[in-house]
Amino acid sequence: ERLTEFSQEAHELYLNTSVPYLDGPPEPLDFYRDWIGPNKPCIIRNAFSHWPALARWTPDYLRLVHKDPYENLYCVISGEKHFILLPPTDRPFIPYGVYRPAVYLEQDSGEFKVVGTEDSQKVPWIPLDPLEPDLEQYPQYRWAQPLRCSVKAGEMLYLPSLWFHHVQQSHGCTAVNFWYDMEYDIKYNYFQLLESLCEAPGRHEIRNGVRNQRRTESASE
Repeated sequence: ERLTEFSQEAHELYLNTSVPYLDGPPEPLDFYRDWIGPNKPCIIRNAFSHWPALARWTPDYLRLVHKDPYENLYCVISGEKHFILLPPTDRPFIPYGVYRPAVYLEQDSGEFKVVGTEDSQKVPWIPLDPLEPDLEQYPQYRWAQPLRCSVKAGEMLYLPSLWFHHVQQSHGCTAVNFWYDMEYDIKYNYFQLLESLCEAPGRHEIRNGVRNQRRTESASE
Protein backbone atom coordinates (compact mmCIF):
# COMPACT_ATOMS: atom_id res chain seq x y z
CA GLU A 1 0.00 0.00 0.00
CA ARG A 2 2.82 2.43 0.87
CA LEU A 3 4.59 1.72 -2.41
CA THR A 4 1.35 2.31 -4.31
CA GLU A 5 0.98 5.70 -2.60
CA PHE A 6 4.61 6.47 -3.42
CA SER A 7 4.04 5.86 -7.13
CA GLN A 8 0.72 7.74 -7.16
CA GLU A 9 2.29 10.81 -5.56
CA ALA A 10 5.07 10.80 -8.16
CA HIS A 11 2.47 10.87 -10.95
CA GLU A 12 0.55 13.65 -9.23
CA LEU A 13 3.56 15.81 -8.36
CA TYR A 14 5.83 15.80 -11.40
CA LEU A 15 5.13 13.14 -14.03
CA ASN A 16 3.21 14.07 -17.18
CA THR A 17 0.20 12.12 -18.43
CA SER A 18 1.77 12.03 -21.91
CA VAL A 19 5.21 12.59 -23.42
CA PRO A 20 5.57 16.32 -24.28
CA TYR A 21 6.84 17.64 -27.62
CA LEU A 22 9.47 20.33 -28.09
CA ASP A 23 9.53 22.19 -31.42
CA GLY A 24 13.32 22.20 -31.56
CA PRO A 25 16.47 21.37 -29.61
CA PRO A 26 16.53 23.22 -26.27
CA GLU A 27 19.56 24.98 -24.90
CA PRO A 28 21.83 22.59 -22.97
CA LEU A 29 21.15 24.24 -19.61
CA ASP A 30 17.39 24.25 -20.22
CA PHE A 31 17.49 20.60 -21.30
CA TYR A 32 19.34 19.59 -18.15
CA ARG A 33 17.12 21.67 -15.87
CA ASP A 34 13.75 20.78 -17.42
CA TRP A 35 14.24 17.16 -18.46
CA ILE A 36 17.43 15.43 -17.28
CA GLY A 37 17.27 16.72 -13.71
CA PRO A 38 13.56 15.89 -13.21
CA ASN A 39 14.09 12.55 -15.01
CA LYS A 40 11.24 13.11 -17.48
CA PRO A 41 11.03 12.06 -21.16
CA CYS A 42 10.31 14.36 -24.08
CA ILE A 43 10.19 14.21 -27.87
CA ILE A 44 12.23 16.82 -29.77
CA ARG A 45 11.17 17.79 -33.28
CA ASN A 46 13.66 19.06 -35.89
CA ALA A 47 16.49 17.76 -33.73
CA PHE A 48 18.87 16.50 -36.41
CA SER A 49 17.69 17.81 -39.80
CA HIS A 50 21.09 19.50 -40.17
CA TRP A 51 23.05 16.22 -40.16
CA PRO A 52 24.96 15.86 -43.48
CA ALA A 53 24.85 12.07 -43.11
CA LEU A 54 21.09 12.05 -43.66
CA ALA A 55 21.70 12.40 -47.40
CA ARG A 56 23.63 9.09 -47.41
CA TRP A 57 21.63 7.04 -44.92
CA THR A 58 19.60 4.75 -47.14
CA PRO A 59 18.49 1.28 -45.95
CA ASP A 60 21.24 -0.43 -48.00
CA TYR A 61 23.89 1.91 -46.63
CA LEU A 62 22.91 1.43 -42.99
CA ARG A 63 22.44 -2.33 -43.10
CA LEU A 64 26.16 -2.74 -43.66
CA VAL A 65 27.19 -1.11 -40.39
CA HIS A 66 24.10 -1.51 -38.21
CA LYS A 67 24.71 -1.82 -34.44
CA ASP A 68 22.42 -1.47 -31.41
CA PRO A 69 24.04 0.65 -28.68
CA TYR A 70 22.54 1.36 -25.30
CA GLU A 71 19.61 3.70 -25.32
CA ASN A 72 19.14 7.22 -24.09
CA LEU A 73 18.44 9.31 -27.18
CA TYR A 74 16.44 7.79 -30.04
CA CYS A 75 16.75 9.58 -33.39
CA VAL A 76 14.29 8.19 -35.95
CA ILE A 77 15.56 8.67 -39.50
CA SER A 78 12.70 6.92 -41.32
CA GLY A 79 9.57 5.06 -40.29
CA GLU A 80 8.25 5.18 -36.73
CA LYS A 81 9.10 3.75 -33.32
CA HIS A 82 6.35 3.07 -30.80
CA PHE A 83 7.20 3.20 -27.10
CA ILE A 84 5.59 2.11 -23.87
CA LEU A 85 7.33 3.93 -21.03
CA LEU A 86 7.12 3.30 -17.30
CA PRO A 87 8.80 5.62 -14.78
CA PRO A 88 11.12 4.23 -12.09
CA THR A 89 8.46 4.96 -9.49
CA ASP A 90 6.27 2.25 -11.06
CA ARG A 91 8.88 -0.38 -10.18
CA PRO A 92 6.64 -1.92 -7.43
CA PHE A 93 4.13 -2.99 -10.10
CA ILE A 94 6.59 -4.47 -12.60
CA PRO A 95 7.08 -8.22 -12.08
CA TYR A 96 10.50 -9.81 -12.13
CA GLY A 97 11.53 -13.43 -12.28
CA VAL A 98 14.89 -15.17 -12.48
CA TYR A 99 15.72 -17.28 -15.51
CA ARG A 100 18.62 -19.23 -16.88
CA PRO A 101 20.17 -17.73 -20.03
CA ALA A 102 19.67 -19.53 -23.33
CA VAL A 103 21.22 -19.50 -26.77
CA TYR A 104 20.03 -20.30 -30.29
CA LEU A 105 21.62 -23.46 -31.75
CA GLU A 106 21.26 -24.32 -35.42
CA GLN A 107 19.88 -27.80 -36.06
CA ASP A 108 20.75 -30.10 -38.97
CA SER A 109 17.47 -29.03 -40.58
CA GLY A 110 18.66 -25.42 -40.63
CA GLU A 111 16.18 -24.37 -37.97
CA PHE A 112 17.23 -22.77 -34.71
CA LYS A 113 16.34 -24.14 -31.29
CA VAL A 114 16.49 -22.34 -27.95
CA VAL A 115 18.77 -24.25 -25.60
CA GLY A 116 19.35 -23.34 -21.97
CA THR A 117 22.90 -22.90 -20.76
CA GLU A 118 23.01 -25.11 -17.68
CA ASP A 119 26.29 -23.72 -16.35
CA SER A 120 25.17 -20.09 -16.41
CA GLN A 121 24.06 -18.00 -13.47
CA LYS A 122 20.36 -17.16 -13.46
CA VAL A 123 19.49 -13.57 -14.33
CA PRO A 124 16.51 -11.35 -13.44
CA TRP A 125 14.03 -10.75 -16.26
CA ILE A 126 10.62 -9.12 -16.71
CA PRO A 127 8.17 -11.80 -17.93
CA LEU A 128 5.28 -9.39 -18.52
CA ASP A 129 4.04 -8.57 -22.03
CA PRO A 130 3.08 -4.87 -21.79
CA LEU A 131 1.07 -5.10 -25.02
CA GLU A 132 -1.25 -7.72 -23.54
CA PRO A 133 -0.55 -7.83 -19.80
CA ASP A 134 -1.92 -10.85 -17.96
CA LEU A 135 -3.49 -9.16 -14.95
CA GLU A 136 -4.56 -12.46 -13.44
CA GLN A 137 -0.96 -13.62 -13.26
CA TYR A 138 0.48 -10.16 -12.50
CA PRO A 139 -2.34 -8.28 -10.72
CA GLN A 140 0.00 -5.60 -9.37
CA TYR A 141 0.55 -4.29 -12.91
CA ARG A 142 -2.97 -2.85 -12.91
CA TRP A 143 -1.55 -0.02 -10.76
CA ALA A 144 1.10 0.92 -13.32
CA GLN A 145 0.53 4.04 -15.42
CA PRO A 146 2.43 3.57 -18.69
CA LEU A 147 2.98 6.38 -21.17
CA ARG A 148 2.62 5.59 -24.86
CA CYS A 149 4.16 7.62 -27.64
CA SER A 150 5.22 7.32 -31.26
CA VAL A 151 8.42 8.88 -32.54
CA LYS A 152 8.28 9.73 -36.24
CA ALA A 153 10.96 10.45 -38.81
CA GLY A 154 12.90 13.59 -37.89
CA GLU A 155 12.03 13.34 -34.18
CA MET A 156 14.20 12.43 -31.21
CA LEU A 157 13.01 10.85 -27.97
CA TYR A 158 14.87 11.62 -24.79
CA LEU A 159 14.47 8.53 -22.61
CA PRO A 160 15.67 9.25 -19.06
CA SER A 161 17.81 6.82 -17.13
CA LEU A 162 16.08 4.12 -15.08
CA TRP A 163 12.85 4.28 -17.10
CA PHE A 164 11.40 0.94 -18.19
CA HIS A 165 10.52 0.80 -21.87
CA HIS A 166 9.10 -1.48 -24.54
CA VAL A 167 9.79 -0.64 -28.20
CA GLN A 168 8.12 -1.58 -31.47
CA GLN A 169 8.85 -0.17 -34.89
CA SER A 170 7.25 0.11 -38.30
CA HIS A 171 8.54 -1.78 -41.30
CA GLY A 172 11.66 -0.17 -42.74
CA CYS A 173 12.34 1.91 -39.65
CA THR A 174 15.85 3.34 -39.41
CA ALA A 175 17.08 4.91 -36.19
CA VAL A 176 20.29 6.08 -34.56
CA ASN A 177 20.68 5.68 -30.81
CA PHE A 178 22.98 7.62 -28.52
CA TRP A 179 23.75 6.48 -24.99
CA TYR A 180 25.27 8.56 -22.23
CA ASP A 181 26.13 7.30 -18.76
CA MET A 182 23.74 8.44 -16.05
CA GLU A 183 24.75 10.47 -13.04
CA TYR A 184 24.93 8.20 -10.01
CA ASP A 185 23.39 10.77 -7.73
CA ILE A 186 20.57 10.67 -5.19
CA LYS A 187 18.09 9.45 -7.84
CA TYR A 188 20.12 6.29 -8.23
CA ASN A 189 20.28 5.82 -4.45
CA TYR A 190 16.52 6.15 -4.17
CA PHE A 191 15.96 3.68 -6.99
CA GLN A 192 18.29 1.16 -5.35
CA LEU A 193 16.26 1.51 -2.16
CA LEU A 194 13.04 0.98 -4.13
CA GLU A 195 14.56 -2.09 -5.78
CA SER A 196 15.43 -3.56 -2.40
CA LEU A 197 11.84 -3.05 -1.21
CA CYS A 198 10.58 -4.84 -4.33
CA GLU A 199 12.91 -7.81 -4.02
CA ALA A 200 12.25 -10.30 -6.81
CA PRO A 201 11.99 -13.99 -5.89
CA GLY A 202 15.33 -15.67 -6.47
CA ARG A 203 17.50 -12.56 -6.32
CA HIS A 204 18.94 -13.69 -3.01
CA GLU A 205 19.94 -16.87 -4.81
CA ILE A 206 21.75 -14.82 -7.45
CA ARG A 207 23.59 -12.69 -4.91
CA ASN A 208 24.52 -15.69 -2.78
CA GLY A 209 25.78 -17.48 -5.86
CA VAL A 210 27.97 -14.51 -6.78
CA ARG A 211 29.31 -14.30 -3.22
CA ASN A 212 30.08 -18.03 -3.14
CA GLN A 213 31.81 -17.80 -6.51
CA ARG A 214 33.99 -14.93 -5.27
CA ARG A 215 34.89 -16.87 -2.14
CA THR A 216 35.83 -19.89 -4.23
CA GLU A 217 37.98 -17.76 -6.53
CA SER A 218 39.68 -16.10 -3.55
CA ALA A 219 40.36 -19.47 -1.92
CA SER A 220 41.86 -20.87 -5.13
CA GLU A 221 44.20 -17.90 -5.39
